[in-house]
Amino acid sequence: MSPQVDRVATLLRAAFETGDLTSFGALLADDVWWGDDDRPPRCRGRSDVLATFSRLVGQGVQTTVTDIAVGPFGLVAIMQARWLDTRDTRKESALYHAYLIRGGLITQISRYDALDAALEAIGV
Repeated sequence: MSPQVDRVATLLRAAFETGDLTSFGALLADDVWWGDDDRPPRCRGRSDVLATFSRLVGQGVQTTVTDIAVGPFGLVAIMQARWLDTRDTRKESALYHAYLIRGGLITQISRYDALDAALEAIGV
């Protein structure tokens, strides 16, 4: 795999483990986008992505990266998310985020409901 993708994978895991949004932001391209136009959250640009992640952390969402898969187009972070609020329907769930990487920066983030689909997005 690409040394750039491996580097981003290592730094992304560290940023998530420490909750360091500044380090996470340094991995994002200026024009990064996250989400579909049809379904929120729809973020366009580094500041939108960071604001959304910051809001989720502020709402009591804790994520743990359990694994990272690397492919030719980027990486998939396999995470467990835990909502610390009192809603019975959203206590914990698996998340699969595909991060497409170009020039050593994350250019696109997409959430998938299934690991196979996320892996396909990064060329695995």
